[in-house]
Amino acid sequence: MPSFTTKTILTALAGAASVSAHGHITKVTAGGKEFPGFSPFNGINAQTLTSQTVGWGTLQSDNGFVPVSSLGNADIACHKSSKAAPASVPIAAGETMTIQWDTWPDSHKGPVINYLADCGAAGCDKVDAASLNFFKISEAGLENGVWAADQLIKDGNKATVTIPRNLAASNYVLRHEIIALHEGNREGGAQMYPQCVNIKVTGGGSDKPAGVKATALYKAADPGILFNLYNNPTSYPIPGPKIAVAGGGAAGGATGGGNSTGGGNNNTGGNNNNNGGNNNNNGGNGNNNNDACRLAKREARHRRREAARLAAALAEALAADEE
Repeated sequence: MPSFTTKTILTALAGAASVSAHGHITKVTAGGKEFPGFSPFNGINAQTLTSQTVGWGTLQSDNGFVPVSSLGNADIACHKSSKAAPASVPIAAGETMTIQWDTWPDSHKGPVINYLADCGAAGCDKVDAASLNFFKISEAGLENGVWAADQLIKDGNKATVTIPRNLAASNYVLRHEIIALHEGNREGGAQMYPQCVNIKVTGGGSDKPAGVKATALYKAADPGILFNLYNNPTSYPIPGPKIAVAGGGAAGGATGGGNSTGGGNNNTGGNNNNNGGNNNNNGGNGNNNNDACRLAKREARHRRREAARLAAALAEALAADEE
């Protein structure tokens, strides 16, 4: 008779959750070196951070998202009850870093956006998310019919971020965000998944964008937040302010392709982006029975995959106990 221990159960559940979750940044690679990110499954304490961790801790142990109702809350900066990371990724201005997610569900389509906030000479290890002023360095939305989140999945759940070559040397918080739009056709339905990483930029130039508080980045009715992806759109108005400093590279997967240089899709206040044109049906005309059916089928498939993964993880744990 196998001994199905508490440890085995926790291991199985954590393992299953990590593959069926919305996703977390597990590591960052820069200059040929890897730096650990943060996952609430690394320990019982969801905010356990080692001295080498560069990803901010968070209490999002439910794999939840930051809802539209929290756009005016500090949680929108670096996720729920975030805690600054003790370490930073050293990177030169103009160089590229790779962000590795553990997973991302293919039903959660949307843009990938990168922001920076300057912490100054004192570093970012003790800053409060609510005090940070963010400016956008790169963005990717819908390019040639491919969503940035889908490109990230195709590239092995990886995203690349190039630090602008003219950015002033300093300590920064990188706010790396995926916005899931599978329920974005109704107000309040979009889901924000911000993840923060500390970086230390060397070299560079003199650009020091001012930035805005995270609570000023988006509004509930912004065209890129309230957006119907089931109308077969050919374009998408990426929400938030314009790109503040050029040279931020691709925001999506390694092949990128969706990066703009500020080009008019967004306003500086991030409140009324109006380039989604005719494809963005904020009036709700596309929110019909067909949309609801497609959404229900997508979510049902996602839940079935999660259940299968959990069952496989538990079976593996049982087999391990029998050995």
